[in-house]
Amino acid sequence: GTDALRHWEFQGSHDGSAWTVIRAHENDSGLSGAWATATWLLDRDPTLEKGYRYLRIRKTGLNSSGKDHLTLGGMELYGDLHFLQG
Repeated sequence: GTDALRHWEFQGSHDGSAWTVIRAHENDSGLSGAWATATWLLDRDPTLEKGYRYLRIRKTGLNSSGKDHLTLGGMELYGDLHFLQG
């Protein structure tokens, strides 16, 4: 199998302790085949006063091969980068 992500969350945090789910994926087949690529749009959260300092991917289930490990060759993020004072 390809060990592609199927069940996962993209999360953000201001302090590295409390995490917010930015986008959840359940049985998502967007990644398929070896070295597959995919794009997901993120909805803008109007209640979010500032961006996140930390970002992570959290697996919430088995991959496409029915295994419990994460295989990820790269990740690109596009958007605005804001530097905060203090």
